[in-house]
Amino acid sequence: MRMLAGVGTIFFIVFLIIAGLTSSPHAATRPQAYRVGVLLIGDAAMSSWNAAHMQGLSKVADELGLVLQYKENVAPDACRDAADMLIADGCNIIVSTSISFEEGIVQAAEAHHDVMFLQATGTKVRPNLVPYMGRMYQARYLAGIVAGCATKTGVIGYVAATQIPEVVRGIDAFTLGVRRVNPAARVYVHYIGSWSEDGEAQQATEELLSGTPAIDILAMHADTYGPLAVARAHGIRAIGCNIAASGYQDILLTAPVWHWDAIYGKYLREAMKGRLSGHGYLAGIETGIVGLAPLAPDVTPETSRAVRQMTELLEDGEMDVFYGPKAKTFPIPSSLTSSTGMSRGWNCDEADMGKPDVGKSYALFRVLRHRARARHGYLRARLLHSSAGRRHRRAAEAAHRPHALWRPG
Repeated sequence: MRMLAGVGTIFFIVFLIIAGLTSSPHAATRPQAYRVGVLLIGDAAMSSWNAAHMQGLSKVADELGLVLQYKENVAPDACRDAADMLIADGCNIIVSTSISFEEGIVQAAEAHHDVMFLQATGTKVRPNLVPYMGRMYQARYLAGIVAGCATKTGVIGYVAATQIPEVVRGIDAFTLGVRRVNPAARVYVHYIGSWSEDGEAQQATEELLSGTPAIDILAMHADTYGPLAVARAHGIRAIGCNIAASGYQDILLTAPVWHWDAIYGKYLREAMKGRLSGHGYLAGIETGIVGLAPLAPDVTPETSRAVRQMTELLEDGEMDVFYGPKAKTFPIPSSLTSSTGMSRGWNCDEADMGKPDVGKSYALFRVLRHRARARHGYLRARLLHSSAGRRHRRAAEAAHRPHALWRPG
């Protein structure tokens, strides 16, 4: 009797196994959860650039049920090997967060046609590789408005990593924002020579502040938190970079911040379908990819209103940071709305910055100065004298010139 019961149990187990295999014809081929491999050029926590990417990726991964796996402190010459290792671990999507990785990522994309690659700040496209970037200069322009309204001395410092087009147009945009509300203010720039070295950033900040002691607000474009620590030690306010640094809320007025989930949501969904669209995506503030961190509690209501009004103009496409108000008879040039903007610096007369007498400090160099000046003047002439422009003259002048409400108290 026990033997019959044992045989019956065996047959029942075999039946369940067969039923499980045949009841779902796709069970054996059901894809596993997508794994996203991330390459970081520095530390995930100590670099504000990396922290911003990880915040955006984590948010999208939670929404889509993705598994994140990342490698920190990847050297540019080792990124191809790092990508291959992530792929060997089962990652079917690779995210590269540094332009210095692009050469190795292109090689990896050409070698792994079944893997999707996303390259931040890149320019090269393959069927399974797409580059992308955001117009952070728009947020820096808004931050300049905040700084221009808040300064009491009219002297603002700016420490920046290195003199490349992305950084240059950010300095220009910030300075234009400052001058919009405070035409007499001066912006002093000091280059660090590094993106993420705390020691070098702190030294550069100390040199800037000692060389120009009237500075009462410090802005920055670097991935280290070093300048913020120096600003706190000197008792001055600061404009942050990349994220709202939680450890420095006591000195921050605001910060131009990345919301990478706005673009990772788009591309990771496409990558999961095995197809990427786009030929270099330079996303603007209207997409949500860039913006300002919450303003400090002591920022005046007038400043908040000015920032809100300008944000709406930028989001609606009625205002461009470098070309001024948009005229229907002369639209914003395509050079500012296409992917070519990723590698260009834009300089205008208004961004004429002071040069403190310290070692590594430079006034802004004049890339495209005359072209920007001529184009901006032509835009205003067409705007103010064409039949369509006359209908918008008052609105255009109000949008282009500093409004009395926007001047610091």
